[in-house]
Amino acid sequence: TIHVPAGTYLLTIPGTDEDAAATGDLDITDPLLLVGDGQGETIIDGNDLDRVFHILNMQVIESYDVWELPMITSMTIQGGNAPYGGGVLHSSHIDFMLHLVTLRDNYAYGQHPCGQSAGAAAYSADVMLLLVETIVTENRTPSTDISTHYGALGGYIELWISSVVNNQTDWAYVADNSTCIDQIIGGGISSSVIANNSGGVAYLFRVLQSVLSSTLTQNGAGVVIGYPEPVFPYLYETEFSRVTIADNNAYGLRFPQPTPIRLINSIISGHSQDCDVVDALASDPDFKVASWSEEYNLISDDSCPLSGSTHLVNTDPELLPLADNGGLTLTRAVASTSPAIGAIPDCNFAGLDQRGALPPSTDCTIGAYEYNGRGSDFPPSTYISSRPQEGEYGDFLLSKYLYIEFDKQMYNPSGDTDPDDVTNLDNYLLVKSGTDAGFQTSACGGDIQTNEIVVPISNLTYGEPWFGNYADLEAIDIFGGNAFIEI
Repeated sequence: TIHVPAGTYLLTIPGTDEDAAATGDLDITDPLLLVGDGQGETIIDGNDLDRVFHILNMQVIESYDVWELPMITSMTIQGGNAPYGGGVLHSSHIDFMLHLVTLRDNYAYGQHPCGQSAGAAAYSADVMLLLVETIVTENRTPSTDISTHYGALGGYIELWISSVVNNQTDWAYVADNSTCIDQIIGGGISSSVIANNSGGVAYLFRVLQSVLSSTLTQNGAGVVIGYPEPVFPYLYETEFSRVTIADNNAYGLRFPQPTPIRLINSIISGHSQDCDVVDALASDPDFKVASWSEEYNLISDDSCPLSGSTHLVNTDPELLPLADNGGLTLTRAVASTSPAIGAIPDCNFAGLDQRGALPPSTDCTIGAYEYNGRGSDFPPSTYISSRPQEGEYGDFLLSKYLYIEFDKQMYNPSGDTDPDDVTNLDNYLLVKSGTDAGFQTSACGGDIQTNEIVVPISNLTYGEPWFGNYADLEAIDIFGGNAFIEI
């Protein structure tokens, strides 16, 4: 573990194409945890000399938990300048994570030798570069023309709970089809927002595993399904599930060839054509956007060839502007009169949307945003992991609120000073991991250990309905009460 204290670190030794961190970029050749003091506190600036970080030559790990990946966390990476991978180039043989990182103001101007794009902020050549709670913004390429393929992100990239916004690139994300290794499928987007980029959302030269519970809006264009239909389409199709694709100028989805996707419970709205299928239909007049897995989608025009009878076509979803509606990424809520509300009966994903965990419902809203019809919207609850050292969720979902369910009624006398009172704040110790990204403090020990950080609790309410009038009173009865903690 290497701790990088708060401050701006400017790289000043010129020189490129060197892999011992002697000149130009910082080369990482062994697994490590590189921890800053926060995205706004620790800043590594490449000074336009070279890319900022190059990850290479790491030994393959046979099996691991995702939270045990080598990782850079809690810092800003900016000022990189390289043909590809302007901020970060990942060319090792082991997955790597950027967690709580801001990739800002990096530049790429070429093309990776094995791929089709550049990756101004980051490029991953062979295996996964996982971005968790990461912000990708204000990165640049020589053009913002969707006829070329410079990307803010390129290669094999996974986005979890991240924001790709305000980049001046051809595409926010280019999923390269590597010519150096055999790779049919790889990469994905989950619980993320891609918005307000000059170029398109994504150009897919290969199958993404999935695009789930994400908002893709107000970009120069939508998503291009640019790969040919795989040999085994039922195994290798990009799935779009609970996605909102809206107001991306010319199209939401474009199909240069008749390659179907899976389209489930998603909104496509507000484009010149929600689906551009001209080339696909020219090759196959019977082409359908989704070949076998499609249900309960809302399309604002009639340009998407779909089968089935569960879709809402030529229908306005009544989307509200992009905003902070709770959670860690921006979403587009739907108006209270939206036809998307309750349009999915007997949904098996009730209790989840782009923002995280929500109280379950008997029917669901189409798109990335689940409408709350029983009160005002709110930041979703945070589930407390019982195994923080095993990395089940760690502390990465920590937000302004915690919601705790008890399996028995708790002692709650008047006031909050009784030593056994459930509302006595002295009975709670809330901590987040310190510089080693691990926990030594015992949940019941009562004392802070090593470098953990105490998170102050400003208020605790017991026995009240879920905040924002979003209560399931029957569930509360069963669980025996609850505590709502405000941080």
